[in-house]
Amino acid sequence: MECNHTFEVAASPVAVWELVGDPTRWPEWMESVNSVTPKGDTTGPEHGALYKLRRAWDFAGDCRITLWRPTQEIAYVLSGSSVPASGRFVLSSDADGRCTVASSISLDAVTGVWMGLFGGGEQKVTDQLVADAVALRRLVEPA
Repeated sequence: MECNHTFEVAASPVAVWELVGDPTRWPEWMESVNSVTPKGDTTGPEHGALYKLRRAWDFAGDCRITLWRPTQEIAYVLSGSSVPASGRFVLSSDADGRCTVASSISLDAVTGVWMGLFGGGEQKVTDQLVADAVALRRLVEPA
């Protein structure tokens, strides 16, 4: 199961990247994420960096950065829990300096079926992506 949400932010990609490109800052705008802390030799975001991610419910697992292109794109894989998933944020800008963010989350087939039966499925995940977009906008857009 894959869920996607694309949205515009009235801020530069650099300003948006400060929150999107650093997993330790995800709890500031992702309401379902309680904490993200570096593991092992990880000193900051980069390809291969490993973090411990804790969600608002009982999920706690590893988050490994699989792609990191500063101000452009970050992809990650969640593992070591009952909810294996992967995600991606792609940033681009228009001529006016506004940032467009394309976000996606992919769940493995078993988890997708389970969520469809018991957890609200694709709509619940999409709703979370939309809520995250609203929170991100509040942090980076001028008042």
